[in-house]
Amino acid sequence: MLARLAFTNLSGQGGNMSRQHNGCKPTHVLTLGALVGILGCVCQIDPTKPEGNAERGAILFASGDGTGSACQSCHCTDAGGDCRLRAPDIQRTTYDVIDTRTRDTSIQHPGNKFDLTDQDIADLEAYLATFDSG
Repeated sequence: MLARLAFTNLSGQGGNMSRQHNGCKPTHVLTLGALVGILGCVCQIDPTKPEGNAERGAILFASGDGTGSACQSCHCTDAGGDCRLRAPDIQRTTYDVIDTRTRDTSIQHPGNKFDLTDQDIADLEAYLATFDSG
């Protein structure tokens, strides 16, 4: 037996479905499988992002990538920020933000850009997730 879900659009009006489904005349009818498929696309974790290792991230955070200063030089040893150059709190910062702020040359970062791999960024994210922000 297929589970079905009926819903209306944001205006509260039904869609322009021309026929009934299982005696249900509302708007749109989705099978549970279709709904899971849609949510899977919306909520899917990036399959290209490597799994991070917090221990490696801690070492990278403390020592840097070899091309610039270590993260903790400006963001402090607890990643809480404001040690140098008014660096922000970066505790619990996500992969995408770390990637953009450290590698995207169109975004200004006072510590310049870094030679970080995707694995390095995943490791930093895992390490920064260990902090209890706020």
